[in-house]
Amino acid sequence: MAEIGAHDYSFDLEAQLCVDPPRMPVENTSIDWSEKLSAFTKIATIRIPKQDISSATNLEIADRTSITPWRTRESHIPLGEIMAARREVYRRSAELRREINRQPQKEPSGANEVFGTT
Repeated sequence: MAEIGAHDYSFDLEAQLCVDPPRMPVENTSIDWSEKLSAFTKIATIRIPKQDISSATNLEIADRTSITPWRTRESHIPLGEIMAARREVYRRSAELRREINRQPQKEPSGANEVFGTT
């Protein structure tokens, strides 16, 4: 927690698009996707300003937050059998965590509900 209070952080998020399904199969993770077919493309920069996240309120929010790649637009939902299996693992892990922490499952209605902003 001390590091985030000392420095700003910036991360570039890149994606490699599947442009040739026969040569870039989604279901076979043992095949490297050629950057000659599809170079990585920067799609976002995530900037995190330095901040104090050590308060009990922040820790409580983090403890009840569930992050999943399936909480997204329909067009961005992960594809393939491997991701379907991963989805089930995420679901069961979150279920166990809620059970251990005695927390009900509740989807937020917006960012203000998660972060207490207005």
